[in-house]
Amino acid sequence: MLRFQILAVFLLIIGCGNNAKFGIAEKSQSFGQRITYNTQVDLLLVVDNSGSMGSKQAQLASGFVGFIDYLVASQFDFRIAITTMDMSSGGAKGNFVGNPKVLSKSTPDLRNAFINNMNLGTNGSDLSRGFEAMQSSLSDSKLNGTNSGFFREEALLAIIFMSDEDDNDSSNWQNYADFLDNRKPMFPWGYRGWLVNSIVVKELSNKCLTYNQFASAGYGFMNLSNISEGIIESICEADLVGATANLRARIAEILTQFHLNREPDVATIRVYINGVLIPQDPVNGWTYNPVGYTILFHGNSVPAANANVTVSFTPKSIKN
Repeated sequence: MLRFQILAVFLLIIGCGNNAKFGIAEKSQSFGQRITYNTQVDLLLVVDNSGSMGSKQAQLASGFVGFIDYLVASQFDFRIAITTMDMSSGGAKGNFVGNPKVLSKSTPDLRNAFINNMNLGTNGSDLSRGFEAMQSSLSDSKLNGTNSGFFREEALLAIIFMSDEDDNDSSNWQNYADFLDNRKPMFPWGYRGWLVNSIVVKELSNKCLTYNQFASAGYGFMNLSNISEGIIESICEADLVGATANLRARIAEILTQFHLNREPDVATIRVYINGVLIPQDPVNGWTYNPVGYTILFHGNSVPAANANVTVSFTPKSIKN
């Protein structure tokens, strides 16, 4: 599990006659303690299975294998489920597909199990209803029935939509944001408990047309991604390896973000992973967000779930 130790060291001013002395306190005061960090993530993939999506499903399966390998190697506690956007009478209608329907690090032959579950076919409805499918899959009746064993209250809920057309109910995307806010309330430090990522047509162009020369930009999906600060990737690329790598990076950033227990003087923050000083850098280091007094890790500085992370800082109130 990812372990964090917060140590605040601050200067004491000791007056003695006219000779003032400045030095480090003999005993540093500890703010917080070594804790067990929540590295749980529930990943829900909502995938278009209409006639134009066969090759894209295969590309997502191929690209996502590396994502799964990363989660396993980094010792994150994950669950993965897949449903389709087909809400017709013969469709999945929000039910998870595959066998087993919920995958985790303990699933035998995990890689092939995921690839098999992603073999959704292309006989689904041409009417993309990803939002409805997502809402149905996360309904109480489904989570307590056919979709049991997936949803955890304390886990980050990360949703990935993939389609080459917009959602049929895209104009009401805010309603689905409200649903997710209720389904997964804000975490105590002020961040949403859910994250939506989209692999869609980002803009209309001749670059991304289906076999029947039709595609539509996924505006509704992108709106839901933007409100949750998720990733938006293009489905029009030759493969989805880069897209899944970016999704992995964004989810890892959120899983490993750490919330200080008081406001720091940012200039005094020092971050160490397994004893190595990490630079303050938005690409391959850490950054600070005042919301929740949050340390975020990026790029090759994202720690594994079993890493020892130490954050030292001077609280702003002490400095002032």
